[in-house]
Amino acid sequence: MSADCRHPRVFNGVEEIVHPDHTALIVVDVQNDFAHSEGFIAKFGLDMSHIQAALPRVNAVIKDARRLGVKVIYLQEWIRRDTILPNFITQFGDFDHIAVRADTWGSEFHPDLVKPEPGEAIVRKPCYDGFQDTNLDVTLRASGIKTCVYAGFASNVCVEATARHGFVQGYYSVLLADATAAGTTSEHDACQTTFRVFYGPVVKTTDVVDIWTKVQQTAGAVR
Repeated sequence: MSADCRHPRVFNGVEEIVHPDHTALIVVDVQNDFAHSEGFIAKFGLDMSHIQAALPRVNAVIKDARRLGVKVIYLQEWIRRDTILPNFITQFGDFDHIAVRADTWGSEFHPDLVKPEPGEAIVRKPCYDGFQDTNLDVTLRASGIKTCVYAGFASNVCVEATARHGFVQGYYSVLLADATAAGTTSEHDACQTTFRVFYGPVVKTTDVVDIWTKVQQTAGAVR
């Protein structure tokens, strides 16, 4: 007996990879503790300017995605006392002295972020990785999503951790270079280098939005 082995279609080039029919915009951890001038990270004296400069572009691509029919999913790191990982405590300290604790101001979305609309998924995660111990994979597969386009913070931590897991799950991964950021330009640059070599395209928001717009205009012309 012979088996008929059929593999999913292979996408070639950015235009095929980010086609809106199978793409979701993943908005990663745009939360007070990670992006606000009074948040947890800022209190350590770290420069927030790179992250805050990228926030308007995060908002712009969210609006463009909605307008052009691309699914938007928000990730929110949400650490509870009963789910905090022991190695996390070793690395960062006990529960009362860490960032994005559940039900605190620091875990809330940044006030300037374009907020989720009714029907848009908010996936809460217990650590960096948006796929680990969450319903993100089920949410994506239920909608026929093949590609994750990433925006948000920090590019070299939670964005990259989520993209790594998504890639090995079989999702095409795209990093929006100007709608992600890290604490320093060197960290962000290193993330882009790693991402481009091992996970997928690194592009600007305008590049992706132009492709989505072209698809919509073509579909409109066919009708």
